[in-house]
Amino acid sequence: MNWDAIAAAGELLGAGGVIVTLVFLAVQIRSNTRTVRASAMRDVEEDWAKTNDWLAQDPKLALMVLSHERGEEVGDASAVAQGVLMARATLQRIAAAYHMYRSGLLDEEIWQARLRTIDAYIFSSALGDVWTPQTKLLFSDSFVTMIECRIAERRRPSS
Repeated sequence: MNWDAIAAAGELLGAGGVIVTLVFLAVQIRSNTRTVRASAMRDVEEDWAKTNDWLAQDPKLALMVLSHERGEEVGDASAVAQGVLMARATLQRIAAAYHMYRSGLLDEEIWQARLRTIDAYIFSSALGDVWTPQTKLLFSDSFVTMIECRIAERRRPSS
């Protein structure tokens, strides 16, 4: 066996090692992407669960939220203020989910559930109390545009 043959065999083994390494990296990246997406979905759902747990800890706040959902009178000015701030926090959670969805980290089904929450706000009078010019400054332009489009769709008379 001459040196040229040994060198050729070494190059062949080296190329094979590179291919095996690239396949391994591709599998690892794909696995990591799935893990990141699953973690993002878990975080979004966990955040909503924490909100509901927080509401359940305060009977006055829980009653206010349920009254609002039923279209009943919410209560005194402090309850209304508390509700507006809670609704703003909800919009901030939805904005976070929106950006995760746009980045490909949030599953379509989870995002559709958040859109239903947005639509429920739009359908109720609550959004009018919360979606003020000052509040819009808290959000990205793309999120504001998305909300504004949904509001316009809901207000458009159906033929």
